Amino acid sequence: MPATNYTPIQLYRTNTASTTAPSGANLNAGELAINYNDSGMILYAKNTSGTVIKLMNNPANLLYPTTDGSANQVIKTNGSGVLSFATVSTSPGGSTTQVQYNNAGSFGGITNATTDGTTLLMTSPKIITAINDTNANELIKFTATGSAVNEITVANAATTANPVISATGGDTNIGVTVTPKGTGNLVLTTGNVVVANGNGIDFSATAGTGTSELFNDYEEGTWTPTLASGGTSVTYTTQYGSYTKIGRLVTIQLYLKINTATAAASDLQIGGLPFTSSVNTLAFGGAFVNYQSSFNTNAGDTYHIGAGGTIISVLTNTAGYRAGNAANVTLTGGVALSGQYIAA
Repeated sequence: MPATNYTPIQLYRTNTASTTAPSGANLNAGELAINYNDSGMILYAKNTSGTVIKLMNNPANLLYPTTDGSANQVIKTNGSGVLSFATVSTSPGGSTTQVQYNNAGSFGGITNATTDGTTLLMTSPKIITAINDTNANELIKFTATGSAVNEITVANAATTANPVISATGGDTNIGVTVTPKGTGNLVLTTGNVVVANGNGIDFSATAGTGTSELFNDYEEGTWTPTLASGGTSVTYTTQYGSYTKIGRLVTIQLYLKINTATAAASDLQIGGLPFTSSVNTLAFGGAFVNYQSSFNTNAGDTYHIGAGGTIISVLTNTAGYRAGNAANVTLTGGVALSGQYIAA
């Protein structure tokens, strides 16, 4: 006899296609049906709402544990259809803040990678090929050298200072090579190229027989011409001089207008050149007259810049020096000159 409040149920079998549950019209509420047409023998039941539901399906014929496991355990398989409970380690490896990795099935901490949950800090990470942007496009590529001892060091800077890209490493003297691709150029979009004193642009990669191919100076400025010799008690109305220095070549212009002076028998000389001339005796320089107002009207006189000095001498057509008290010289006249010479 059935126990109180229990009603015997019937178990049916069906060969309904595997994608369709048994028909609800064939079952009463609470009755069961086994579909033997499905792999694994699916067990169905009809609930009180008249819906046939799937109760159990075991197509792989898995063997389940016969007893319950411990709290927080999970089901695992041995790969042969036998299931069992297992404990999964959730304790992080390494020290606090270390990024975790799979260490043979357990958590392990990465010594050189730490995080506070917002910022990832990495010490000397190995980047195999490149760093990509947010669109996964190449941003910076890296090429490794097996025997490398030199590298690039990048340093940021505080207010008013410049960030620095430096060549560093094991060697004493290390340059930095920047190589554009194909016919591309190295482009500076703003600012100037500032070269340390004594350095410049080296053209030695081009063929030549010169003693130097270093372009290490360009300068523009002004200077003050004077009557260095040929007169005394000199006062001036106008003293103007300008120059452009490209490498060692100096181009000058001057205008000198003397207000008062006493002529002297000494050589007529204009002084104050902005750079000392080369000591090479063959490095002659000179100037020509652009304009004069009775300063020196002697025909054939030339204005000569000799070696190792900062003066312009007036030479006669007989290779002598013109004196300040010579005929046809009026110190209170004016003279404008342009010229060139080689600086020391």
